[in-house]
Amino acid sequence: MSGVPTSFHLGPLVFHTYGFGLAIAAYVCYLYARRRLSKVDFSVEPFGKFTLSLIVAGLLGADSPTSQPIGATTRSPRAVDRRMAGRSREFRGIALALPVGLYFQRRWWPESSLAGFTDALVPALIAGWALGRVLGPQFMVNGAAT
Repeated sequence: MSGVPTSFHLGPLVFHTYGFGLAIAAYVCYLYARRRLSKVDFSVEPFGKFTLSLIVAGLLGADSPTSQPIGATTRSPRAVDRRMAGRSREFRGIALALPVGLYFQRRWWPESSLAGFTDALVPALIAGWALGRVLGPQFMVNGAAT
């Protein structure tokens, strides 16, 4: 058993420590992407709004009642379907965040090329995703070990 609690309560609210790992990764990704954009002379003034819109779109896209904790094992085909649906949540989040990001890139940086914008952002997004895949499970029971 891990010494780190998997969740804690603040009044009626429940906070899962897994989410803190993901929040840390998102913040690091935000800082890195903002830095990369400023180095190639993009205005970083609307970047906070841009980031917030992507996070909201990603969370809405990833919302699924069929998720099951990572590491849950069973031999039932239905349970396997639920586990696989839960693991594809991040891809559903990306599927909604992508068109939202394209729309706001055109709206807030109309003079920029999409290629230049994505060249600046993609390395930060990949680094943030990788960090989230490492940090998130480390805050679960036994570092997500089963």
